[in-house]
Amino acid sequence: MKSVSIVLDSIEKVKQFVNDMCTVEGEVLLCCDWHFSDAKSILGVLSLDLSKTLKLQITDWKDEYNVLVGKYIAA
Repeated sequence: MKSVSIVLDSIEKVKQFVNDMCTVEGEVLLCCDWHFSDAKSILGVLSLDLSKTLKLQITDWKDEYNVLVGKYIAA
């Protein structure tokens, strides 16, 4: 499992993020404070507080996901 901090600061970015996460194999979770959501669900992602930095957890991390996730990593 690997965790990274990400920022989703626009609706377009959320839509692209969910599309990207749907290509990831296995479980992908987003965490905001104590709330967890399926990162492959647009409704789940939109239910989180997007004004905060989110924690992305990918269970079966592969090196190819570095490029996919890199677009969203918090600065």
